[in-house]
Amino acid sequence: MGKNLDWLRDAWINKHLAQWAFFINRLTGVVIALYLMVHIFINSIPLIFGPEAYTKTLHAMETPLLRIFEVLLITAVAFHMFNGIRILLVDYFKLSRQQSILFVFAFLLTIVVFIGALILYWPDIFGSGQHEIAAILN
Repeated sequence: MGKNLDWLRDAWINKHLAQWAFFINRLTGVVIALYLMVHIFINSIPLIFGPEAYTKTLHAMETPLLRIFEVLLITAVAFHMFNGIRILLVDYFKLSRQQSILFVFAFLLTIVVFIGALILYWPDIFGSGQHEIAAILN
């Protein structure tokens, strides 16, 4: 493998939790960056094609599949954030001996966020799809 993909090979060879935390952190970082590019493009549609195209795009994106992707995005952001806090604690507070415990804690917090997001989005994914999230939040 090339130098740029050594981290991917290391994730499969080295089974230490810290290596997996590094791998998942990179993966979620790439996913978030890709999402932001798509998000900026979609929010630029009114400038390029007009407000009607934007409205049509938003209505086309109100599918259960995209709601599932939103739940996964929220989960990716949560893990990236919690793992970033773990990295700060390990680096600045000299907690390298506790990094496996901190990783498990970050992972458990991510599961809590995932379950919360799934509960919030459940009606839109498996229900009638009538903007039930907006109704809950209002």
